[in-house]
Amino acid sequence: MTGDSRKSTIRRVRQIVQDAVEYTKDRMSYMHDVAKKMEEGGDQEVNHYERDRFETYRGQIHTIRAKMVDAADGIERLKITYKDDFTTLAELDVVVDMMRTHIAKLEEHATEYKKL
Repeated sequence: MTGDSRKSTIRRVRQIVQDAVEYTKDRMSYMHDVAKKMEEGGDQEVNHYERDRFETYRGQIHTIRAKMVDAADGIERLKITYKDDFTTLAELDVVVDMMRTHIAKLEEHATEYKKL
């Protein structure tokens, strides 16, 4: 890959990761609101649609977390290819750090809502 091609690929990967982070944050926010509603008023406060959506989002977040773990591992392996390109290594490190930080949040979220 040429330098320009590398940069555009890394920008694209970073954008995909940022999109996945925003997507899951949105779903986690919804799940938090539904869980709070359930705690305050019990199951009768949550309708069938909200519960189904909650479960759908739980599954989506689980899948995205697993895929993000695999992708972060793949990017770590990719760094071997660019071991002499310190700029690319640094950019890949930023992407992996963003992913690992969000993966930890997703795992915390999964634990928090496992009981519901």
